Amino acid sequence: MASSRCDLRTPAPQFLRLVLTTHASLPPQPLYYVFHRFLHNPKVYKASHQHHHTSIITEAISGTSHPLLESVGYLANFSFPFLVPAWCGCFSFPLVYLYFTFFDVLNCIGHCNFELVPRWAQKGPLKWLLYTGAYHSLHHSKFKFNFVLFCPMWDYMCGTVR
Repeated sequence: MASSRCDLRTPAPQFLRLVLTTHASLPPQPLYYVFHRFLHNPKVYKASHQHHHTSIITEAISGTSHPLLESVGYLANFSFPFLVPAWCGCFSFPLVYLYFTFFDVLNCIGHCNFELVPRWAQKGPLKWLLYTGAYHSLHHSKFKFNFVLFCPMWDYMCGTVR
């Protein structure tokens, strides 16, 4: 009798679909957006998030410069792409490493202060799906715009894109 559970030793296509779908559209992106807007509340900003924004001219490491409680909030948010598949009985350790590599690369793209995304990818539908170094740099210099994690559609839908 075959098991309905995923094989834990190999990446599972179902798990990959679940991770990508969950990360791109369900909890992490909009939750991050709301959490990040909350961090820009003047009292919260002064008590915590101001530390991250001391990097007006960002560097790749700027993306990981957060106080402890803020880091815990991020970790809780970013755990959805693994908790949801695990709750569904489909988990793959190799994809955890792939996910965090992908996540760190995108985080560095946003904070490296250099435009790595080609100009053609910044137009049309991709501009809603992938942020760029210039896009996120505006957030660090203006503070009131471009709050998204990696997917600008939330800024476009909420009127906070610049």
